[in-house]
Amino acid sequence: MLKEIKDKFPAWCEDTETKYQLIMSDDIDAFMCYQMQKLNYGRECEYFINSSKDRAYKGYYGEKTGKQYFYNTDNATNKTKNTIALDFSINKNVKAWDNHVVHIGNHETNYNTLSANMNLVNNINKNNYTQKFCISTFITMLSYYEVKIQNWTHDELIALCGIDGLYQPFKNSKFIEQGKKNLHLLGFDFLSDFIQENLKEIEQFDQKYYKNKSIWVNKDGYLETNLDLDKLSDIWGFNMELPKQQFNLKRTLESRIFDTSYSKEQLENKYNKKIFNIALTYRSSGVVSFIG
Repeated sequence: MLKEIKDKFPAWCEDTETKYQLIMSDDIDAFMCYQMQKLNYGRECEYFINSSKDRAYKGYYGEKTGKQYFYNTDNATNKTKNTIALDFSINKNVKAWDNHVVHIGNHETNYNTLSANMNLVNNINKNNYTQKFCISTFITMLSYYEVKIQNWTHDELIALCGIDGLYQPFKNSKFIEQGKKNLHLLGFDFLSDFIQENLKEIEQFDQKYYKNKSIWVNKDGYLETNLDLDKLSDIWGFNMELPKQQFNLKRTLESRIFDTSYSKEQLENKYNKKIFNIALTYRSSGVVSFIG
């Protein structure tokens, strides 16, 4: 990661000693962040958040509703100063590694200042959405901690580049330069050539091993997944396992698709609820979930 970018990240990122409790979300990106945090810094997942697979969508912007489910373990302290959210755009000052676009407008003031997020530190919002960092939270973390992925095997790099659509800008000539810029700021320029030379293989890997794959809590409170953990373990050379703790439902969150003509304050006033997390998915729309 270039120094001028790294200097914009929250100071807490430098702390690799504190045994923070982790909040993991439900996909491969969050899972890989968890693996890195656990193996390198001895941190464990005590919270988990996932989205309902059976959302009842109806109408248009602001009318589509669903739920997100937030769980904790018996070991969870419920103290936000002791936690790090992984691949999750929590909308209050909680330490987080994230890759979502969380600013709606140019001069957003209501946001998580403790989020380690390339889109946040570069003020990506609806007005410059095409310049967003289409990267994974995992590769952001690798870059910040100066992991030498240049030494990784071909298969490891294929698996890395498939996470959260890192390769997507290279599929469209209009966005190749933006993709190269993203990787340059991360300090991973070599991946531009690697992705372009192996684009088909990366996309096939994504389709086979990541697409429509997730993590969830089963009826007994334990995490399950349809990710091929045996395959991923073979690629990265260590035994990749889900957290083994039992999880308890802590909170159910109401989720909606929203129109980005609304500010965060207007959304909270409209629904008379506090925003828990928010992320733009297009220039004109995004997903928001509310507490209560």
